[in-house]
Amino acid sequence: MPLDVRKYAAPVIVLMDPATVGFFIVGAAVLLERSQGVLDPLFVARLSCNIIFAQKH
Repeated sequence: MPLDVRKYAAPVIVLMDPATVGFFIVGAAVLLERSQGVLDPLFVARLSCNIIFAQKH
């Protein structure tokens, strides 16, 4: 890769890689919870999305 392109491409690659990994981890967590049947009770509960997400952390 030429040096002038590397100067602009390197920060993009470094910043996009963790974002991509995080995206796939969240997707895998949703699929796991879905296969375990965790999401169905959450959608009929009378809790707001903010409370549900706060309890997950």
